[in-house]
Amino acid sequence: MSTFAGLSLLTLPLYAALGGLIVLLPYLPIRVGHYTATEAGAAMLPIPFLIGFGSRLMGRVAERVGGRVLLVGGSATVAVGLALHARVGQGAIDFWRDILPPTLIVAVGMATCVAPLTTSVIASVDRDHVGAALGIDSALARIGGLLATALLGFVFATTDASGHLIASVQVAALVGAGCAAIASLCGLLLIRSDPQC
Repeated sequence: MSTFAGLSLLTLPLYAALGGLIVLLPYLPIRVGHYTATEAGAAMLPIPFLIGFGSRLMGRVAERVGGRVLLVGGSATVAVGLALHARVGQGAIDFWRDILPPTLIVAVGMATCVAPLTTSVIASVDRDHVGAALGIDSALARIGGLLATALLGFVFATTDASGHLIASVQVAALVGAGCAAIASLCGLLLIRSDPQC
């Protein structure tokens, strides 16, 4: 049961970090870079594609090595990607330099985490409680995303000047990186290391 608690503590900040990015990432190019909504939305495509394609592979890897290593490493990778999003500065936003590389890093990190997280949650409880455990984990993921979205109101309130918006986006990206780093730390300290959880 302690592993389930650790997984729950990992889920909330990890999905808060992802939820914040999903809301903030299209907003920045539209507001500062004058991208169209379609162009800005396309910046998000690496995340679902890599999660979709990577989850099957990571599920197999998790069966061999256990979920802990993948959850710790994947969450840390998300933290790095979000920290790189904080490099966005004044002036024109270059998609290929400012948006795509850090988004790909976040996508790889999330692809590394999603399937092992589900597998680890299932393995952390007895068969009679699997449905409840998955429900709790899913609820925590949604709550994390909703909390991040609500807190982004502080960023959106600075839309009067792009300089203030950029500074707020940089802070938000670093907070998201911190959340993902906390998730990685939870995985390292609170999840058992054996493959069966």
